[in-house]
Amino acid sequence: MPREIRRASLDLIHIPHFNVPVRSPIPFVVTIHDLILHHYPNEAGFMKRSAYKFLMRNAVKNSAHIIAVSNFTADSIKETYGEHIGEKITVIHGGVSDNFKPASEDEKFEVRNRYDLNEKFIIYTGSSKEHKNVQTLIDACPEELKLVLTTGGKEVANLKCRNNTLILDDVKDADLPKLLSAAECFVFPSLEEGFGLPAIEAMACGCPVVASNRGSLPEVCGEHAMIVEPDTDSIQNGINEQCTMKNEQLRSELVLYANKFSWAKAAEETAKVYRKVLYVH
Repeated sequence: MPREIRRASLDLIHIPHFNVPVRSPIPFVVTIHDLILHHYPNEAGFMKRSAYKFLMRNAVKNSAHIIAVSNFTADSIKETYGEHIGEKITVIHGGVSDNFKPASEDEKFEVRNRYDLNEKFIIYTGSSKEHKNVQTLIDACPEELKLVLTTGGKEVANLKCRNNTLILDDVKDADLPKLLSAAECFVFPSLEEGFGLPAIEAMACGCPVVASNRGSLPEVCGEHAMIVEPDTDSIQNGINEQCTMKNEQLRSELVLYANKFSWAKAAEETAKVYRKVLYVH
């Protein structure tokens, strides 16, 4: 990688993940999304955890600048590697794709039929890794509601599903906004998130959100989600309350809030970081 960087005659390189080259011949900017593996190894072995920590330390120490996707992630980096690291951190939130928008009634009817979802349902999208807390969601879902889990990976085999649980591991990209629009609410029970984009994507579709009070979720969702403790009773109470939210004005407010998370804005702020680093170097 260092050799390829030299050949390209670059002034600066931006690596949007922590696995940066061990040695870089030019200044680099790194995006760090979270430090979740520090706290939830998710069955990773000793060698993988050691490699992860080595690469993360290298990225933090040797980067010219760090982009953190939330204030929570920025604080986690400073707590782990020292407050002085804060001098080279800029927080830039992610954005929501234009594909996530409220679906029409015809689109919702069609997607319900395609996935055999004729009853009321709530939805979760994401992996089923340890920190995602999916089993607690399964246990918390009221029996009269269908729980749709758009998830995949080997961890799914460990889930103890109930009769009202439906796992969809092959949802097309075009169908996800329609499913979110048709759902009673989106539930994000995660124990830690660096940003929490799925919650914002759900809001962009006008879908009420129940989110845990952990990680970046209170920061990112603000007052526009039902923020709860990530335990069975609290999640169930949050679901029951959000499922009564039929006010179209409130759903419109969710869309307006989600649209504030713009990739164009993120790009502008990222370009400012590039200019700052190039000026210094």
